[in-house]
Amino acid sequence: MNFTRLACLCACACMMLAIDPVVGQDEADGQAAAAPPPESGGRPGQDLGVTWKVFGGDLYQFQSEIDGGGSFSVNRTFLGAGLDYRFTPALSMGFKIATEVDRYRFSGEGSFASAAGGTPWTTTQELSIGVSARWDIDREWSVFGSGTARWAGEPDADWGDSFSTGGVIAGSYAFSRDLTLGAGVLASGRLDGSVLFIPSLLVDWRITDKLVVTNVRGPATYPASAGVEILYNFEKDLSFSIGFRYVYRRFRLDDSGPAAIRGGVGTERSFPMWLRLEWRPTRGTRLHLLGGVSFGERLELQNADGIVIEDQDAQPAPFVALFFGLEF
Repeated sequence: MNFTRLACLCACACMMLAIDPVVGQDEADGQAAAAPPPESGGRPGQDLGVTWKVFGGDLYQFQSEIDGGGSFSVNRTFLGAGLDYRFTPALSMGFKIATEVDRYRFSGEGSFASAAGGTPWTTTQELSIGVSARWDIDREWSVFGSGTARWAGEPDADWGDSFSTGGVIAGSYAFSRDLTLGAGVLASGRLDGSVLFIPSLLVDWRITDKLVVTNVRGPATYPASAGVEILYNFEKDLSFSIGFRYVYRRFRLDDSGPAAIRGGVGTERSFPMWLRLEWRPTRGTRLHLLGGVSFGERLELQNADGIVIEDQDAQPAPFVALFFGLEF
């Protein structure tokens, strides 16, 4: 099965989850997932049963010059859906299915394109399916765990060679209504067969009624791991934040691409920083407008034997994005 068909199946599944209640992330290697925000945990007064979620968005990263010659830009589209089921006020489980399609545009001549024997890669597609559980032991302690299966590659990449799994386990302690701290560890399988372990921290600190430092309140789709944000609430339905995170994407390359990299692995690493405006026009609706710059861009090519044949840094690249989240 190729990735074009896979993306279609995932889109259909997302539509079914969104429309038909009867039917029913993280992530890139090295991206740690955090537990849900403290206010989404099992606290008195929350409804039991199912909460359905739909989320998506689009991000455009402008052209960036690659060291050694050439340039690239990318348009990223996100779509996902899922559900949370609260068995008791203290125990809940969740399911999520999501896709990300990244359309890269490489131009110009340079050492990176020369090493690839042509265009390094064009469109990459990712499908992730995840389950999670949260248990609020008491009013202070909570534990959270999740597991994810992920496929990432170009449309004609080998299905089996594009598969990886991962999981995260974390715990948090609410010192007060205004301060929750926690820690966990992410274990993520990589496309080369190795396993990556990354510690993750959880912080949700309400400094004042309007000012919050957090890494668990970002958009449902992006950042996939929320990074760290300083958030200011203008009103109950409008907020502004400044944030940053680390992104590490790895994907299998086409079996029909240039001979030098056929069936190999592509990598993109970056440190995006952004400004985010969030509007909550109705209960369960969130809209996000982002603008920022992606620093520390680095591209890497591996051949099918796992040997790095070229890696190059790229100049900082501005980006803009629009995301939405719905709950019902």
